[in-house]
Amino acid sequence: MIREILISAIKVMLAVSAIIIFNACKKLNFERLTKCNIESVTVLSATTIKIEVDVFDLSSATHPDYGICYSATNQNPTISDAKVSMGAINDYTKFSKNIENLIPGTKYYFRGFVMDCDKPIYSLNIKSCLNDIDGNVYHTVTIGMQIWMVENLKTTHFRDGTTIPNVTDNASWSKLSTGAYCDYNYTVSNSDTYGRLYNWYAAIDTHNICPIGWHVPSDAEWTTLTSFLGGESIAGSELKEAGTTHWYSSNAGADNSSGFSALPGGERFNGGSFYDFGYGVYLWSSTASNINEAWRRYLHSNMSNVTRNRGGKNDGYSVRCLRDL
Repeated sequence: MIREILISAIKVMLAVSAIIIFNACKKLNFERLTKCNIESVTVLSATTIKIEVDVFDLSSATHPDYGICYSATNQNPTISDAKVSMGAINDYTKFSKNIENLIPGTKYYFRGFVMDCDKPIYSLNIKSCLNDIDGNVYHTVTIGMQIWMVENLKTTHFRDGTTIPNVTDNASWSKLSTGAYCDYNYTVSNSDTYGRLYNWYAAIDTHNICPIGWHVPSDAEWTTLTSFLGGESIAGSELKEAGTTHWYSSNAGADNSSGFSALPGGERFNGGSFYDFGYGVYLWSSTASNINEAWRRYLHSNMSNVTRNRGGKNDGYSVRCLRDL
């Protein structure tokens, strides 16, 4: 009788212990969104990105591994995707890791993880990054069925690494039949915010000015955008960045409801002189209209519309890239 009682007591104790262990892991996994957080994403080069992660709220549970997982296709990356591991962890820590050998111009998604018992706990926040071959970082926005870059292009190289010539001589600029770029008024700091100005030959060069997976929109693709936003007569309001931080004058009607965030980078005439900085943005399409001109879109601080007209192929305009279908 006593033996049976002891056996029953042992079974109860084992069951209770199992429940406690199970509940401990269950509790930790329930709190999984509070274990780590991505603090920063820094572009070091066209192929290397530095990720800083803060690991916190650890308990006495086993943490056999922690690190960063990432993917170019999965917006919620897991340890089944690519990952870098840091090994076992027993205390709070902040760590950074360089993610190398990335493909230039590809958008990656990053997430921190901590192994808790036998399951991964992921950071609450997921960071993404799209960079060109120079390492310039771009954000993206979905408008209708299209995905656009939110910034004007800044690259000084085609996607294959070929240099785009920076042509400052006016006479040379006017005679070009090949790709070139310049900074507005030859001031690099202007390009940091407003992007660079490119002639049409750079926009359509077979070396490709946009990152892999992106392209300069055609005239028809621009029309798809403005039509989705209600037509050219009102689309300018939805495309322009709101306020007068970057747009001069009244910036008529601008509410940036599309998230496109158009900025007035001005233009360079085919003769070489500059015009309209802070007041207008001229955006190339890849579609020629005749032997000397190509279709463009124009937005101005004093207008709520988008103007579709032709520009000389030797003019210098801004470029916005559109995601390939």
